[in-house]
Amino acid sequence: MVTCFGLGISLEELRQIFGFLIGKGYIRNLSDNLNNLRTEMENLDATQREVKTMVAREEAQHRQILQAVRLWLDRVEITHIDFEDLLRTSDAHLKELFLCDLCSINVCSSYGYGKKVFLFLEYIRKLNQDGQFKEVAGPALRPEVHIQDVVVSPQGCMVYARDIEITHSEKPEYWTWRQIEGAIEVAELKEVYWLDIRGNLNTRSLTPETKYEVVFVVKLQNTALGWEDPVNLSLKLVMRDKSENLIENTVCLDDYISNDWVDIIAGDFVAPPKDAPAKIFFTMYQYDDNIRKTGLVVKGVAIRAVTAN
Repeated sequence: MVTCFGLGISLEELRQIFGFLIGKGYIRNLSDNLNNLRTEMENLDATQREVKTMVAREEAQHRQILQAVRLWLDRVEITHIDFEDLLRTSDAHLKELFLCDLCSINVCSSYGYGKKVFLFLEYIRKLNQDGQFKEVAGPALRPEVHIQDVVVSPQGCMVYARDIEITHSEKPEYWTWRQIEGAIEVAELKEVYWLDIRGNLNTRSLTPETKYEVVFVVKLQNTALGWEDPVNLSLKLVMRDKSENLIENTVCLDDYISNDWVDIIAGDFVAPPKDAPAKIFFTMYQYDDNIRKTGLVVKGVAIRAVTAN
């Protein structure tokens, strides 16, 4: 019996553990992936500058900027915040590595952080590819008469699917759009492997000192596939002074398969004063290229006042 990290582990079990860690490479490649991530962020910044230049040129001609371009620019802004959050603990995680970076004094923590870095690196590369626009302006994508994308009431507000970013929603082979309840457009998933749904909202329209919950309003059709593994949810509140509060959790959507609308809670927050509004960022994602996902219908994201029991 070989003792490792204070636990009795057999040699074969130890080999399996190292095989798993080395095979995945999340720990072994952590330093390289962080360096590559910094490089890819620089490339993304360059692409962002090019797109903004193109947008400014088209706006000077009074042309309408494509929704896909505006959403991409919003994604990049959110990504910068996520990038800074990820780097904040990078030095601490790197200091925990030993054996030529093959292992860590805190294996679970380093593995989780390494996986997050790897997946974020893949996301940044894809985001950069998505930003290679041949044109950034064109005719209106929506009819002149349509409902408001953000509907506000004293109890909160509803951000409908058309005003949140759903990766590949503009491609009919992945997502289709249809109307329900007369005028509301919903996004219906045909097939994707890479799921990313995100948006943001200024709290200025909300009641100060009131607690709100943020929920994704979705439906899982009876024929939905690929939802056995949990999806990730996050809610970030960024104050005017740049302080942040982040809530992260996971949920297994397979438990909600039916033909009914369900609320998937991302988190809650307390609205700040109107003279110092904050911004909330909400995300639902699963970056697993091995899982084919179908049958998700997205109505939007609701920000609702929480009533005390």
